[in-house]
Amino acid sequence: SSSVSSSPPQSPPPSPPVVSSSTFATHIVISRVQITGGSGKADEDSIAITNIGTEAADVSNWKLRKRTKSGTESSIKVIPAETTLLPGSQLVWATSKNGFAQTVSAALSSTQTLTDNSSIAVLRPDGSIADALAWGNDHTGPFIETAAFPQNPSCGQALIRRGNGGELQDTDNNASDFEVR
Repeated sequence: SSSVSSSPPQSPPPSPPVVSSSTFATHIVISRVQITGGSGKADEDSIAITNIGTEAADVSNWKLRKRTKSGTESSIKVIPAETTLLPGSQLVWATSKNGFAQTVSAALSSTQTLTDNSSIAVLRPDGSIADALAWGNDHTGPFIETAAFPQNPSCGQALIRRGNGGELQDTDNNASDFEVR
């Protein structure tokens, strides 16, 4: 015999599928983006990429690129030759303006900066996109996965890739893969 309930139990909405780090041997994702520092300075920008795969990744000559809301695309940094990213490890780029890259001990730096309503991508040497992130609104071009993260991080905040049990989430949807912290 089965019991019938007058009101079905409320269940949480289903979570998006999570790509486990064991799914790919090498899997490079953008894990963190900051566009304004805690002091309110616009020139405290940084990007972290993480290898969520199970094997070391040769990221030599990979490119960090950005697009403004008007669609202008430019280089942030080309990762130097002989750069390897071990499983679970991060590589951080920060703007060199006002000594910020040294302040945060970034491995990579350039004079580039990031702004509201923009997007970034990590490109392999052949130009294919390994990962992309767009935030804010009014996006053009290829540096977006499904839907942009709907807001710009404010002073002292960063866009952080969501995690689940220590695994970083990668559903190829910026709106669900990131949160502001």
